[in-house]
Amino acid sequence: MPDPSRCVGLRGGDPLFGGITALMTRDTVAPLSPSLDADLVEARRGTAILAHKDLRTALALARDLGVDLPLTAMAEARYDEVLGLPPG
Repeated sequence: MPDPSRCVGLRGGDPLFGGITALMTRDTVAPLSPSLDADLVEARRGTAILAHKDLRTALALARDLGVDLPLTAMAEARYDEVLGLPPG
């Protein structure tokens, strides 16, 4: 089994593309417009793909260890929405 301390890290992220600081750069939580913000939507989709991979890995490890991570599960389920990505 992997050492959990080697799997966990925290970084601030980039305010434009994603991560913690991305939430501070917008004055709304409305979805980004794919037609007006196409490059930003594309960049954030890439960020979201990696975030989902990491969150799902953490949830799988927690399940294997018998640990409940309800906030991590919620973050994984709503990550795209939080970044302002439109559905799809």
